[in-house]
Amino acid sequence: GYDKAVRVKRNVLNQFLIQLLKMSRSLATEPSERIAAVLSWCYNCGFGRYRISTFKKKIDKKDWLAASHEARKWNKAKGKILRGLTRRREAEAILILKPKS
Repeated sequence: GYDKAVRVKRNVLNQFLIQLLKMSRSLATEPSERIAAVLSWCYNCGFGRYRISTFKKKIDKKDWLAASHEARKWNKAKGKILRGLTRRREAEAILILKPKS
């Protein structure tokens, strides 16, 4: 039921977080909102894309302004800009640039 679904989701997110922190170790000291935004991006786009992206390069350099711009670029599916992806990338970009904590 619901409790099992929550546990499974939590386990999946924990595994994604472990993978993200292995790939971008410097994120471990960043505010939780910034980590969550990058994790959201990776969950949606995949670690294969993250590994080779300019987005990752900017994150690893802690160039948050450039990283926020790079995050916004990933708003297409099959070459078409999608409104939902644009909103998601904007929300991630905002948290990358100006985390609340």
